[in-house]
Amino acid sequence: MKTIRCQNNYGEIVELPLTKFKPRLSAYAIFKKDGRVLVCATKSTGKLWLPGGGVNPEETHEEALRREVKEEAGIENFVIKRFITDFRHYGYYAPEDDAFDGHLYFYECETEQETVKSNDEIEDGEAIDFEWMTMVRIEEIGFCDVDGEIRDILDSLD
Repeated sequence: MKTIRCQNNYGEIVELPLTKFKPRLSAYAIFKKDGRVLVCATKSTGKLWLPGGGVNPEETHEEALRREVKEEAGIENFVIKRFITDFRHYGYYAPEDDAFDGHLYFYECETEQETVKSNDEIEDGEAIDFEWMTMVRIEEIGFCDVDGEIRDILDSLD
């Protein structure tokens, strides 16, 4: 049986059967201004992540991005400036025993909105504590299992 080694959401290496992995398209917004980036914490690890999430079969990337950013952070009025990059990532979300063959798409976005949803308003099972965070603080905390890739994307926007 073929297996794939990947990181789970806690950063541990796991080996799982290839048949367990389901394709997952996702789109993420990178809002960066005045030396700050809009990020959230993840409930399962406390590490950082970006607003965005899964693309439903009937949605375009842009539609999914707008829906996810509104549900999670409460930002409705924003401009999707450009597609930045994408990458493939095998991962395992241990709390739900969910293995995914992730295809992650990242978009540079702009908004004038500074306020974000409070935790009790967020419509997401994993995202909490949205805030505009400095790069210094981001480096201290780090992103989930694709930390290096996300940092490279953020660095490319300077």
